[in-house]
Amino acid sequence: MVLRSHRNDFPEMYHEYRIADLESDRGVGNLEELEADILKNGLIYPIVVRSPYKDRPEVLYVQVGRRRVHVAKKNGYTHISAYHRPFKDPNFGNRNKWSIQ
Repeated sequence: MVLRSHRNDFPEMYHEYRIADLESDRGVGNLEELEADILKNGLIYPIVVRSPYKDRPEVLYVQVGRRRVHVAKKNGYTHISAYHRPFKDPNFGNRNKWSIQ
């Protein structure tokens, strides 16, 4: 089951990833309000992932949206919408500065 985003402003970067394949090393805090919003309105924007290791591009790290990933997993989703950004993108969290490469 895929938690698909409503918005896809960068189709060239858009992918759907298996949640079990995503890594994140930070806590997520309180999810109640976010969970209620996602269950009511769905996922608005994709999460953002990138490969933090140049020599291991298969490792996908959640840069933006780890709380959304936890909500999706908790609610039985197996996949989630994501933008995959390049290894050395200094603007990975600022979609207003993204350019297609």
